[in-house]
Amino acid sequence: IAIFGALPFIFSTMNLTVTDSFFESMSGITTTGSTIIANLEETPKAILLWRALLQWLGGIGIIVMAITLMPIMNVGGMQLFRISNNDSSEKILPKSKELDSYYSTYDRKEISYEALPKIIKTTLNQLDL
Repeated sequence: IAIFGALPFIFSTMNLTVTDSFFESMSGITTTGSTIIANLEETPKAILLWRALLQWLGGIGIIVMAITLMPIMNVGGMQLFRISNNDSSEKILPKSKELDSYYSTYDRKEISYEALPKIIKTTLNQLDL
């Protein structure tokens, strides 16, 4: 695929070598975005469009590969959702109630800047954090 993608670079007026053309094509297909083209502002619009298409096809290829491999690895949508879900709203309320009851046992005069690290340490130990 990368050799086929290098053909427009090889036959363009930019005078790229075969190696440079292959590099441009491979970086587009792998969506790394690396380039050896020195001045992109003066690059022909057709070459810029070809680079964009290679990167788009590379991105689609990664998505298709992931969708193809997920069933083979027995990974479904819910497993991914559980892994990526950072919703801890159920855990916030009990923790805040525990902290409130813990800090309400201290007199305000007892809490000073010197005592604060000790209070934080004991609170974290009580909450198993």
